[in-house]
Parts: sequence; structure tokens; C-alpha cells
Amino acid sequence: MRCVLTRAAGDAAGAGDVTGLSIRARYRARRLKEVAAASGGADLEAVIAGWAALEKLLVMEPGSFTPAEGGMKDAEWASLALNIPTLIRRIIVLKTELPTLNIQELVARRPRLLTEDEEALRRRAVQAKRLLTDAGAADVGALVSTLPDLLDPRQCASVLATMARWYPKENAVERLERDPDILLRAGERDQPLDPAFSLGRAVQVDSAKTRVESAFGFCA
Repeated sequence: MRCVLTRAAGDAAGAGDVTGLSIRARYRARRLKEVAAASGGADLEAVIAGWAALEKLLVMEPGSFTPAEGGMKDAEWASLALNIPTLIRRIIVLKTELPTLNIQELVARRPRLLTEDEEALRRRAVQAKRLLTDAGAADVGALVSTLPDLLDPRQCASVLATMARWYPKENAVERLERDPDILLRAGERDQPLDPAFSLGRAVQVDSAKTRVESAFGFCA
């Protein structure tokens, strides 16, 4: 489940739609109360203050970011809002390995990644950078921003193997960088990805198939 960026919803309702803004504000207030209730003891004021700090950290307009329902537990949202120094350290780890990574996009698409500890995130970033750089990616951070599931080394290897099969006469990663939505379209057409695992610098491909929706997380 992706995060709800209320400013984007506001564009759909119309900037001057006071009723729409009021509905979204009430929804955001309700969600923050639910996050506070799931925090394990934090009061609502602390969660609201933490959420404001989270928006500031992500360079978002105040009041524009609402914790989505589903996909991530309310207690996990609370852990992000109530532990900003820890979150900053995790972001620094990712940005150190992937300087062009867009953290705002990462949070919108896969917020649960930022609940992992620094060492786990470092391993993910290092492995993704190695796999994608070896495959010819021009900007690993930008590609991971658009497709954060590439931070999973098995899924990354699976995507690389599949793209190489689909486009044997092209640089598959360059094609993916130009058109990352190709994987979404493949999911809509029910095309399978090749399960794969990384061994050294080689990508080994299994004979079994798995559907794009489950292997690349498009149920989110």
C-alpha cells in the first residue's frame, strides 16, 4: 500500500475545494490518532510533533503527508515518527551508498524499508549498487527511487535476468532506466519474471517462473 500524499489528492479535488480539504484534514487527524494508539504509550501530541518533523525531514509541505492504511502497521508508522534521529541515520546510510536516491519517493512507495536497521539497509544498498552498476545502470539511485524493490537483491537479480531475456539485443538496464513502467505493464499482461539469485558477479536463473505481481510487489 502506498503512502497517501494528501497534496496529490488535493490536486484531484481542486485547490479551491474547501470541503475536500476538510475531509482530508479530518482523515489525516484520524490516522494520526490511530498511529498514536498503536505506538505503545506515546501521546497524540508527541506523534503529531514527530509527524511534523518527519514531513520536514522529507521536505514535504506541512500537513501534506498522511500515513496510509494497510501495507505497514500503525505501530511501524509510529516508530518512524517517534524516532527521527534513528530515521536520519538510516537515511544517511542509504544516501551514502546511493547519493541520488529520492527518499521522498522511497517513503511513498516502500516506507517499511526505513524500519530496518542501518546495517541491513547498507547491505541492501551495496548489493543493489553492485548488481545494477555491473549491469550498466547510469544512475542506480534514480532507478531505485522509481523501483525500490530493487533493494531486494533476489528481486534485483530476477529483474536483471528477465530484462536480459526480454531484450537480448539491448542493454537491458538502460532500457529499464528509460522505461521503468515496463515492469508494471508486464504485470498487467500477466508476464512472469525469472526467479534468480546472485552468486558473485553472475546471475543464476532458475527454471521456475513467478508472476510479476508477487515477485515485484505490485500488489502494494
